[in-house]
Amino acid sequence: DDQEVCDGYIVDNFAAGSEHTLIITGSKSCPPGSRGPPPFGRPGQLGDCQTCPAGTFSAGAGSTTCTACAPGTFAPAASESCSTCPVDTYAAGSGNANCAACLPGERTVGEGSTAEADCRAECVAGQASTT
Repeated sequence: DDQEVCDGYIVDNFAAGSEHTLIITGSKSCPPGSRGPPPFGRPGQLGDCQTCPAGTFSAGAGSTTCTACAPGTFAPAASESCSTCPVDTYAAGSGNANCAACLPGERTVGEGSTAEADCRAECVAGQASTT
C-alpha cells in the first residue's frame, strides 16, 4: 500500500482486491481542550474533533476522551486543565463548569472547597465562631 496526504487527511491506498480495512484520519491531532474519534484522536472518516464540554478537560493533543474535573475544581468548555475554586466558593462532585458562591456572610478557609458545608459564618471582630 502507499500513503498520501490530501487536504489534511491521510489516505491509505491498497491494491485492488485487498482484504484490508481503509481508515482515513486527519494528518493532525485534535488540539488540547478537545477530543477526537478513537483510536487515533484525529479528525477524518471516523468523526471530527469535538470541544470538551464545560466541567471536563483534555490536556494533550490527540486525546480521544475528555476527563471530568475533580471536586473543588472547575473548567469552562474547551479547557486544557481544571482550575481550583477560589476562596469563598466550592464545587461539589465532579465535572463542574463553575464554582458555587458561599451565601452572604459565609467564607471558606481556603481554595478548592468541595462542599457547601465548607462555607462557614464569617466572624465579626470580637466574636468567636461556634463552628
